[in-house]
Amino acid sequence: MDALTSLFSLKVSAFGKPRLKRREAGAREGGFTLIEIVVTLMIVGITLAMISVNLRPNDTQTLLDEANRMALMLEMTQEEAMTTGEPMGWTFTDREYLFWRFNEKGEWVRAKDDGFFHSGAFNKAIHMSRFDIGGVRAKQDQRLVFPPTGNVTPYSVTLELNSSRVLLSANALGRVNVAEGKEQPQ
Repeated sequence: MDALTSLFSLKVSAFGKPRLKRREAGAREGGFTLIEIVVTLMIVGITLAMISVNLRPNDTQTLLDEANRMALMLEMTQEEAMTTGEPMGWTFTDREYLFWRFNEKGEWVRAKDDGFFHSGAFNKAIHMSRFDIGGVRAKQDQRLVFPPTGNVTPYSVTLELNSSRVLLSANALGRVNVAEGKEQPQ
């Protein structure tokens, strides 16, 4: 009977009489085989895994993004000092930083939140492990000064996130270079 059912399909005629209709060679019932479903699920699974890996940046990429953001911020601070003709300053803790301006009395005051020069914190678990000004390790309360002349004392900053490390180093013209996996010499 199985051989018969595979060769013929049972159809009911308009008059209610059952009749057998022969299937054409190579024709098959609608639907998917188990192999087709498994292969499709594997392709979808692999694709989702690749997307989730790419959506979560690794520590090095996160650190490079923060270092590039910080490099632009420090270069903009120097350009602001040259544009306004007033020196600007920058101080840090291991997890945050502050911008400073001179007031009318010639004293350093924290820069008001003007949308760019405001105090901020490093992203995630990023911390500053070292900060040198003129080749000498800076203290947390030591101010990096950006004079209006544009000549900056060369400085370097090491940022870390877990086992990843990035070095920002600026020359006397204030151009900041970002290098992965480096640290200032001791």
